[in-house]
Amino acid sequence: MTEDRLEKAKLHWRAVHEGYEVVARIPYDFFGKEDEGNIEEAKIRISGKVYTDFRKAAEENGVDITTALETVYGLILQEYTYEKDVIIGVSMNITPVRVKSHEGETFFEKAKKIVRQKNNSKEYMTYLLSEIEKGSPLNKKLVNTLIVSENVDAYSSQEMIEDLMRHKGYEFAVITAAGEGTLRIEARYSPFKYRYSTVERVLKMFENVIRQINDNNNIKTSDIKFITREEEKTVLEEFNISGMRKPLDRTYIDLFYEQVRKTPDNIALRDDKMTMTYRELDMVTERFAGYLNSIGVEREDTVASILPRNIGVAVAAIGVMKAGAAIFPIDITNPSERMGYLLEDSNAKFIITTKKLSKRIPKMNKKELYIENETMFNADYPITESVYPDNCAYRISTSGSTGRPKCMSIEHRSLVNMCMHAIDYIKADENDICGVYLSFSFDAVVKQIFPYLLCGASVDIIPEQARENEYTVNEYCKRKHITILAVPTIFAKRFIKNCENEYLRVLQSGGDRFKGYRKRHYDIYNEYGPAEFTVISTVYKVEEEDGRVPIGKPIYNTYAYIIDRNENLCPPGVPGELCLSGVQISRGYMNKEELTIEKFVPNPYCIDKYTRNLYKTGDLAKWTEDGNIDCIGRMDSQIKINGIRVEIFEIENTINRIPEIKSSVCVARKNERGETYLKAFYVSDDEVNPVKVKNYLEKNLPPYMIPEYIMQIESIPVTPIGKVNKKMLPKENISI
Repeated sequence: MTEDRLEKAKLHWRAVHEGYEVVARIPYDFFGKEDEGNIEEAKIRISGKVYTDFRKAAEENGVDITTALETVYGLILQEYTYEKDVIIGVSMNITPVRVKSHEGETFFEKAKKIVRQKNNSKEYMTYLLSEIEKGSPLNKKLVNTLIVSENVDAYSSQEMIEDLMRHKGYEFAVITAAGEGTLRIEARYSPFKYRYSTVERVLKMFENVIRQINDNNNIKTSDIKFITREEEKTVLEEFNISGMRKPLDRTYIDLFYEQVRKTPDNIALRDDKMTMTYRELDMVTERFAGYLNSIGVEREDTVASILPRNIGVAVAAIGVMKAGAAIFPIDITNPSERMGYLLEDSNAKFIITTKKLSKRIPKMNKKELYIENETMFNADYPITESVYPDNCAYRISTSGSTGRPKCMSIEHRSLVNMCMHAIDYIKADENDICGVYLSFSFDAVVKQIFPYLLCGASVDIIPEQARENEYTVNEYCKRKHITILAVPTIFAKRFIKNCENEYLRVLQSGGDRFKGYRKRHYDIYNEYGPAEFTVISTVYKVEEEDGRVPIGKPIYNTYAYIIDRNENLCPPGVPGELCLSGVQISRGYMNKEELTIEKFVPNPYCIDKYTRNLYKTGDLAKWTEDGNIDCIGRMDSQIKINGIRVEIFEIENTINRIPEIKSSVCVARKNERGETYLKAFYVSDDEVNPVKVKNYLEKNLPPYMIPEYIMQIESIPVTPIGKVNKKMLPKENISI
């Protein structure tokens, strides 16, 4: 090429990928496997009327069969990447072709645009791919997968394509061969990255998409479904079998009364200073509930509790529920301003607290009830309010990590369903003792107290001084013979590594991606559930470390859907937004109608009155082949680096694949010029050189996603409720 033509070519290819910011590839099934360079194959044949009708429709729309198939693959890749903009490499020359979907566009309108794009690129085909890549922030990650037509590339033999894949580092390529009345579609793939079942599904998607185009030549790309009828049935019926359906006509208080009659003398609650039997707890809360009604507490009122870390929290909760009201726990570690916001947002009418803590509570138009006042627990007032399954049992606020906290209401039937499953799946009974580790303002504490008071077990409030680290918690659990313990994932990793315990039989982990399994005396469960869905929605028993520990399957009366960008169901292996429906769904956000409408939407797969709405979690997830859910990360964890979009969770997930690393966190910072840069922190039992981490990232991510600073730290700081506290991460920058 002349210098002038080189410059034109450079400008042309820059225009093709301008603003492009996606590493588009079929997501890996395996991470960390040693790649020996093997390439395997899979194939399907699309014959007869299906192929000929598709070819005819393409020709009638002025599109050659090769481009039509490339368009299909581009749409499949969009589905697998949860993106509307992808680049694929076509032909043996690896020409970058951009497939970008627009609202209301039909399939053949999209295909014709690709025809024009390829025609415009013809005179620049001799421009080297390596030069094209240099003009993109993605560099060598600009093109990550190929589709080659044997009709066009006479030399596209199997050996040449496989050699090309090895030379360029591609792990997935599609080969199409259109003959007389027959279309053969093959895939070449790395078995160290992909399962055969994944490759087979990609190939079958070609036929599924082609059939839909044949049925409607004017079909919009947004109306194309990538899930087959058989897969849809599997997802809706087999993956969503939620076990036995518990009766939903009882309140938590109904079941508590039954348990008191069964085990009146069992220890219900205990802390480091006192114990209380079921009979005593029933008597005290009965009087307390009557007193609350006598001073004006009515059904559905919000009663906040701001109390020390002792059994008073559980006493207050049951008393408030018996009075027909909703308990709203607020942790004493909250600053005064946040307390004020929470009290106002929840419409709290009364506050149960102590005289000492009262000094820290902002003065508002809320009546304070001091728990030291024995009159509240000794008075003989009748309970005047009735409680029904659809009444609110408790209110809880989100952490507010992405804005101001949001308060939501959970009904009795939702709480009962969660409790029944929590008891059943770990076979809890009256011989168990559950240690309460979590903060009282954290929604997950609900699963540590309420279920076990319905099966005769004991609830032990772990004191603050014993919560210092995994060793102090384990020592306390041994001393008090704790059998059930729930902790945040970050804490669980340390506990599992360092603590064996002959009394503990169940350790529950949740809140983050699980990693760090070790065979222990106790069973380990990975749980998932947003506050908006009553704490637990899926559960998985962890029995090995496989790099991607799922969050499990839906619990009783719970239905999970993974939805793509076009609001269609995703087949197994395809990422989408995790949505939940069923009896445990909350009423929505108090005082935030617009947000409630946005997040709690009509359920197109409704089967009863409890599944009319579904909650959009904002988490990206995918089904595994066996019906478990793999949670990939938050959909809103995006930032911009030099105008290029970066998914924080993708960086963290990549770092976590390094075997020696237990956990990691990546944050965005601003330099003195106001420019955004990335810092990554990781935790390991061994000394891991940051250079090793950087080298691993460079092999798996584009240059703009590589953190500028990478640092090993002793532990990842967390907030009182167990979330990562990014504000407490080291501020200094250490170059590598």
